[in-house]
Amino acid sequence: MSAIHSSLKTFGVFAVVFLLIYAIAGAVALFLPVWSLSYLLIFTTIAAAMNLGMYFFADKIVLASYRARLVTREEAPELHALVEEVARAAGVPKPKVAIMREASPNAFATGRSPEHAVVCLTTGILDLLTEHELKGVVAHEMSHVKNRDTLVMTAVATVAAFFAYLIQFGGMAATSRGNRGGGLAAYLILGVVGSIAAVLIRAFVSRRREYGADATGATLLGDSTGLQKALLKLDYAARGRPMRVAHEASAHLFIVNPLTGNRAKGMFLSHPPIGDRVRRLQRLEF
Repeated sequence: MSAIHSSLKTFGVFAVVFLLIYAIAGAVALFLPVWSLSYLLIFTTIAAAMNLGMYFFADKIVLASYRARLVTREEAPELHALVEEVARAAGVPKPKVAIMREASPNAFATGRSPEHAVVCLTTGILDLLTEHELKGVVAHEMSHVKNRDTLVMTAVATVAAFFAYLIQFGGMAATSRGNRGGGLAAYLILGVVGSIAAVLIRAFVSRRREYGADATGATLLGDSTGLQKALLKLDYAARGRPMRVAHEASAHLFIVNPLTGNRAKGMFLSHPPIGDRVRRLQRLEF
């Protein structure tokens, strides 16, 4: 029954997303010419298909892109035991365990549901953290699994893409009756504005998800000190040694921003400031 409930919940989320998109598209049909609305729906459908593909095959795609390897219980018995303990506390099936050969300390969780989840840790984080700190990190990642954050971020990415295209094609349609040069300039400018807006939407929701996983993870363990210490260590290490192989599209998956110090800034950050996260954890009561 749990698998059926999980599937129905997933279907319901995406049904709401698509109903929202097409309801808005129907409303703006009064203002956009038919050709512009058609292009808008075509590009949104393509974006939705790509995001759905990423959702259903997220674990395989992400692990392959970072050359992470699934490890057996025989290969990493202590790590498997730790993940199993936290999964039991979270009330979710024990996810698969993967290790990424990367000196920059970090971790992430992926997978379309708790039954298809993977927790991945870099060799750097295994070398850096104590068992207490590592348990806090695993609890954070297990919270992403429990909270179905992969589903949330996929839905957000689809909606963000729609609004980006809406801005772009709306500007193109509005200027189609003017001079060709001015219309092209407006199209390009609004295309950039739409892309920035989409990134900001994803970044905002991603930061909310990180705060939520911090709180849920600490609550699962009844202790936030391990995660606090881990975040401070990871932030310091990431600033000195950003992950060279990290991708902008998947940076939000990691517990700390793998691109810290060399790319995203301010509102475009996929993660909240570490100081804010630690202060929130300190305020938690168990």
